[in-house]
Amino acid sequence: MKQAPIFILLLLFLFSWTSFAADTDMVVLLDTSVSVLPIYEDLQQHLLRGILESQMHSRDHFHLISFADFPEIEISREIREDKQIEEILAYAGILQPMGQYTDLLLALMFLQTYVEDLSLVTEKNILILTDGVHDPPPDSPFYGLSAEMVESRIAEFSRELRKKGWEFHVLALNGQRARQDLPSHLDTLTKELGVQPAQYTGQEGETLSHTALGVPRVTFPEELGEVKYSFQLPLQVKNFSGEEMDLSIQGVLFEGVNILRREVQVSLGVDEEIDLSLKLRLPETLEPGSHRLALTLLVPDGMNIAPLQGTVNITLLSAGRNSRNWRIVLILTGVLVVLGGIFLVARRLGAGFSGGPTAKPVSYGRTSFAEDSLESEETKASEALQAAERYPGGTKKAPVPAGKKATYPVRPASRTLSAPRSKSGERPLELLVTGQSRLNGLRNILTVPEDSGRSLGGRGSGDFMIFIAPFPKDIARIVKKGGSYSLEILEPRYFPGESGTLYDCLNKNISLIAENGEEISLYFREWISPLERVNRILHLTDEPGLPNFDY
Repeated sequence: MKQAPIFILLLLFLFSWTSFAADTDMVVLLDTSVSVLPIYEDLQQHLLRGILESQMHSRDHFHLISFADFPEIEISREIREDKQIEEILAYAGILQPMGQYTDLLLALMFLQTYVEDLSLVTEKNILILTDGVHDPPPDSPFYGLSAEMVESRIAEFSRELRKKGWEFHVLALNGQRARQDLPSHLDTLTKELGVQPAQYTGQEGETLSHTALGVPRVTFPEELGEVKYSFQLPLQVKNFSGEEMDLSIQGVLFEGVNILRREVQVSLGVDEEIDLSLKLRLPETLEPGSHRLALTLLVPDGMNIAPLQGTVNITLLSAGRNSRNWRIVLILTGVLVVLGGIFLVARRLGAGFSGGPTAKPVSYGRTSFAEDSLESEETKASEALQAAERYPGGTKKAPVPAGKKATYPVRPASRTLSAPRSKSGERPLELLVTGQSRLNGLRNILTVPEDSGRSLGGRGSGDFMIFIAPFPKDIARIVKKGGSYSLEILEPRYFPGESGTLYDCLNKNISLIAENGEEISLYFREWISPLERVNRILHLTDEPGLPNFDY
């Protein structure tokens, strides 16, 4: 009996710790040497402003790190309302790129140390703005290195950053340098980070932030003129992500009400721009006349498009007499249906009291509300324990400025860190890779249905993913037959000494050779939920001995 209060207090402590964490830490590493001066105003007005105003949400954090002679934290703010955005832009306006040197190696070291000190439960989105030139001052620890040594150290630092599992973007700048004989290490930086750089041209304008971060851009119309209560909203969407994508709009919120009549799903090619038409229905409580509609798009979890919020000016026409007549007909029809239902229920009850047949209880597919409650508690325990294991000593958070109550729009698409479940109740599988961080939510914890399988590959793979080293998509497939798991090798050149199918592949080290020649090892095992682990620990007095799991 004493264990239950301890368990409840533990969960309350962990939930209170994680509830104050922001969704995303946006970190911008900006070259502020004098070479960037000719383009700095464009970067400030279109890149920084675009990121802050359209691609960040309430409770996200923004961090600006400059580097020239040495790296320096310029500003760190939690976004809660427009006030914080204006403060960041005002500070960026007085920041002038006047550094005489560019210590790229020291900046990469500083970046890793800084991001590692941020909250462990947030997503990390890092944008590096550089021309790839390393030109340190004489007092730098990296001064005097040969070009070959600089190349080697940049590759080493970049690989260490990539192992963290953070999301990286690189915007290649074309600043004018006084000394044109200095080599650029941009290709090595982007190759080892595993990203394709976006090239700054100066012609991007308002699309610069989308180009830099690879985020598809949504354009709302400013004026629609006269519309009826049912109307079509035209949108333009351009894909900047560098790969094909499936776009889904599940709803459009207006004053807290979903006014989208039909969900929209389309596919976009690389750099493709399409026109969408959303069928909307305004609530009839809205009076005819001029209105400025504040709309919010609802998209699936994990889909990154921006902006999700937009305003549209309309002149709403009167619904007319025919509409009112139809409403009267619908109301009368509803009344008749209700009366008919009451009559049928009364006859049914009368038959039951007079000894007639009675209806059998109806099952709705739910065993009990306690089962739903248990599933909810397991989900919460999963979130809390994962966060506690990753940072047991607490978390260092970015400073939160004092201010009035937040009014900045909250991200409509929620993110829930919950474990995948199989209908049969079997445990999902977890993929472990040597040197690869597990601090990536439940990305590599998936169920494998019977007589089916999951793909294994590098970045962009649909299922189990290896991001610590370069691999193509779908190099293998793990399948389940008769309760046993096997690994079907699709690309034998990445599996030294192996081909065909590896049977009973759980709890075994499997060696792989990456495209860059790096040798790694992966390991599949059944995933044990944090709730089960907590219960085992709390019941050690009932069943002494070590729990039957090794993590």
